[in-house]
Amino acid sequence: MIHKTALGLAAAVLALAMLTPALAALPTLQQTVPTVTAADLFGKTPEAFQYRVLRSYRKLSVLEMPTQRIRFGAGYENFDFGVLDGDAWTFDAGYERTLSPTGWGLLVPAQIWDISGLDNLLQLGLAPYAFTYVNETIRVGGFVELDFTNSDIASIGDDTSYGIGGSASALFKPSEIVTIAPVGLVEYYWTGQPGQDNSAILQAGVQVGVAPGEHFDFDLYGYFTYDAQNDDLDGTFWEYGASVTFTITEGWGVTVGYEAVSGADEFDVDRFTIDAQYDF
Repeated sequence: MIHKTALGLAAAVLALAMLTPALAALPTLQQTVPTVTAADLFGKTPEAFQYRVLRSYRKLSVLEMPTQRIRFGAGYENFDFGVLDGDAWTFDAGYERTLSPTGWGLLVPAQIWDISGLDNLLQLGLAPYAFTYVNETIRVGGFVELDFTNSDIASIGDDTSYGIGGSASALFKPSEIVTIAPVGLVEYYWTGQPGQDNSAILQAGVQVGVAPGEHFDFDLYGYFTYDAQNDDLDGTFWEYGASVTFTITEGWGVTVGYEAVSGADEFDVDRFTIDAQYDF
């Protein structure tokens, strides 16, 4: 019995020795883990604050000319970027005054981040702007931007960023209930963050609105963004969305919307917004 057991063990050892070279030659499976950081998310994706401010500014470019306007807005965003996931809350406040045909305004956007496993981060901006109406349809303008970042995240500093840009938009009404608003924006942005490229942004898109009744209207829109200098970004991305505006009383309106992004590497987001404005 002992002799047979010894022979069995010897045979097993011999078989293992013969299989070892073959096993070593087999390819090994390797899992690629995305190497992204919080700094990448804040500076190299469509969530970078310069794109956030442009989203707020372009909303103003497609509205009809008021004498004065007050705006407030809030939003919730849920995003995934590589191995990171989290939420962000956005806020807007603004005032606009038209002196016919010129005007000016001030936009104050803010964003608070909550990312799994990381400290919170606050970004706050100030964007004064001026504009003129070439006629009742076409509006051109320019703006400057001053942004502040406050964070305890090690890879992100408490820095100040700057931007300057311009816009052109038009508002066409092919019928009583349909409006078409093409928009173009450009901006150069100095990030102020070590290791992050500045941005030279070109953004273009169109918003189509339908107002079947006196108290509400629907809007669909899409915008293409190209950043010629931020090499860390995927280069281009698309933003598209839909919104519904309810007119409460004359001058008062509330807009509820949804927006998504495509074409950005390793990035996905769902945005939900609500805006209120008073024209007087």
